[in-house]
Amino acid sequence: MISLIVVAYNEAMCIGRTLRYLEQMTYEGKREIIVADGGSSDATVGISMKYAQVVEGCKGRAKQQNLAAQSAEGDILWFLHADMRPHPYALEAIHQYVYEEGYDGGGFPRVFDEYHERINHLRTRLNFRTKDKQEQVDCDCFCGENGIFVRKNVFEALGGFCDMPIMEDYEFTERLQAQYKIKKICSHPLVISARRYVKEGFMTTCFRWMLMKKLYQWGVSPERLATWYRDVR
Repeated sequence: MISLIVVAYNEAMCIGRTLRYLEQMTYEGKREIIVADGGSSDATVGISMKYAQVVEGCKGRAKQQNLAAQSAEGDILWFLHADMRPHPYALEAIHQYVYEEGYDGGGFPRVFDEYHERINHLRTRLNFRTKDKQEQVDCDCFCGENGIFVRKNVFEALGGFCDMPIMEDYEFTERLQAQYKIKKICSHPLVISARRYVKEGFMTTCFRWMLMKKLYQWGVSPERLATWYRDVR
């Protein structure tokens, strides 16, 4: 069984559409869908209960995802965002790489529902590398927008996500790749929302994310970085 864990907070505008889509994805094996809600004040929980098991807890992606993982019955955990649309055959791909080829976890490349070409072009320019080189360099580095999947026993062995206000996904995959065999499934990209780019501005958002990643690598605390991250809901 694959457990699809959808982290959510005040996502009533999109959660129903996302959960219906996850139900319809092609997969011959068993699946369960769990919504990890962080205390939403809108209709997120009510809508989610029509399609999935709901686990309610304190706001914070690490806390929410760890809590949902505890109740998950699948032997593979797949962590998703509420505004994310996976490739229709992504579940089949996860099954293949984990059960048949022996990978312990991984993720997917991402494309945006808006601004896709402009965002990729700017990333390439700012990192002074071609798209091919970017794909190669970023192969083993995942964030939440890459749809991280992992064997449940591996997730538990690593102690789950660290309780950090931001960068918990990046920190987790650093530990994952250091000890286990992981795969980036490049043939099945995730479509993610560009709403932050639309709301905060294209250039501002790109520069902020690149700066935050570098500062984290240089030792700036997640608590300090979190003060620069604004909720777009």
